[in-house]
Amino acid sequence: MGTKKMKTEVRREQILDAALEIAGRNGLQAMNICDIAERIGLVPSAVYRHFDGREDLVDALIERTGSRILENIRLVSRHKADILHQLGCLFRLHLHLIRTNPAVMQIIFSDKVTFGGEKHQGLIRRITSEYRHELASLVEKGKEAGAVKPYIDPFGAAFSMISLLQGVGTALRMEGSRKEIFAMAGSAWYIFESGIAMYQSSVRRKIL
Repeated sequence: MGTKKMKTEVRREQILDAALEIAGRNGLQAMNICDIAERIGLVPSAVYRHFDGREDLVDALIERTGSRILENIRLVSRHKADILHQLGCLFRLHLHLIRTNPAVMQIIFSDKVTFGGEKHQGLIRRITSEYRHELASLVEKGKEAGAVKPYIDPFGAAFSMISLLQGVGTALRMEGSRKEIFAMAGSAWYIFESGIAMYQSSVRRKIL
């Protein structure tokens, strides 16, 4: 039974990877069960054994994307580096996620997903709320440690960081130069960090 379950989980991941690749290449609207099945050498009915349909597949993509984003926070939180360095590492991890999975921002911020149904909305709200609270908690720890200015609102800082990431995703969808966009993202992070840091570092942190 354990082997059968593992095979099911592996197949689900393959289906989700294929869906993400197709969405990243052709847009979320173009993602369909037939193309996903063909991409991994299956018949469409085999995909339906793992997902009830396209909307169920989108739900799974939202949940997996959310899990990866939240896991990035837990990953940087385990390190003993100062909070500003943790936040910088977190931003870099999320940029890497966006760069290697272009459809990620569509899944989280697309109007089609965000306003696509009550279940989609509930998942997005839960993920963004938990992410915002985790970020705010890191900023609050930075204030307590004297690394972040005492008057900085942790939730305002969290909102700003999320907005930076959303801006990167939007710029990429407008088909600008990827190299230029990620370079600007690094500059934007430096401005953000300078705004919340208690003491200005003389060394610019490398984001990419």
